[in-house]
Amino acid sequence: MLLTEKTQILTRWAEHIQRVLNQPSTISNAAIDHLLEVEINTDLDLPPSLQETIRAVQQLSSGKATGSDAIPAEIYKHGGPQLMNRLTVLFQEMRQQGQVSQDFKDATIVHRYKKKGNRQLCDNHRRISLLNIAGKIFARILFIRLNAHLEQGLLRESQCGFRRQGTAPLLSSDGRTLLTEKSQILKRWAEHFRSVLNCSSAISDVLIDQLPKVDTNNDLDLPPSLPETIQEMQQISSGKAPGSDAIPPEVYMYEGPRLMAELTTLFQDIWRHGQVPQVLKDTTIVHLYKRKGNRRLCDNHRGIAVLNIGGKIFTCILLNRLNGHLEQGLLPESQ
Repeated sequence: MLLTEKTQILTRWAEHIQRVLNQPSTISNAAIDHLLEVEINTDLDLPPSLQETIRAVQQLSSGKATGSDAIPAEIYKHGGPQLMNRLTVLFQEMRQQGQVSQDFKDATIVHRYKKKGNRQLCDNHRRISLLNIAGKIFARILFIRLNAHLEQGLLRESQCGFRRQGTAPLLSSDGRTLLTEKSQILKRWAEHFRSVLNCSSAISDVLIDQLPKVDTNNDLDLPPSLPETIQEMQQISSGKAPGSDAIPPEVYMYEGPRLMAELTTLFQDIWRHGQVPQVLKDTTIVHLYKRKGNRRLCDNHRGIAVLNIGGKIFTCILLNRLNGHLEQGLLPESQ
């Protein structure tokens, strides 16, 4: 039956999410008995400190959706010492009472279509729980503590999934050997990306001759202007990973007119010399598992090139210019 009334649709979503999230669980005493006995780490029982709060806040991503209190991460990141102190006192009170505030546990659940299958089936949507940012900060403090505890010789060498600077095992290029040494794994990734990114290309003179002849657009050769820099800066998304210079997009977005003017001068110098600085061309390549196939095969990972934000702004200026030129009747109707 196709549900069209809002109340029916909300009831259906509630039924679906209750079924998915409230699965029965069992505790295996046999598995618990096999766990190693280690000395008690009394540091895990210390109240949260101001330094831990500041560190957890610094690791928050900007531009993320808020929880039920509608307070974004940027408020905490730019709230200053007084907010950090009050937040730490709140965390210490929760630890002392042994009770987490209900506001920190309540989640707003939203759904996103997986882009495959029938959109009208609940199972073809991914559920996302939006928690209050303050609760995320408290949870990250605990997570950092537990990670530091586990890394003190309690994890196997093969465990890389959530370890800092962990490197998961890979299969060799012929698929016969499992690589576990970090140097071998990094070398294999380098070989893979060289083969993927350095493919030979051919230029067809025949196809070039078939291109329509158009008047030269002198505007394409003008130096980048301040309005162009500001326009591209406004279109950059918050919360994106920075490049090798570690400067996030928020620095460019909130620094104001002076930075925009200096950035424009830099772009104009690049234009005049006809040479892009190497730092704007270098990329940090990371990989993401495609969630299908053998995780230890490089081909089942998607490579992502992380550029410095300054280089992205310059590239977007050029792309916008070319797009504006092509849209002046140079593209076929089917394009």
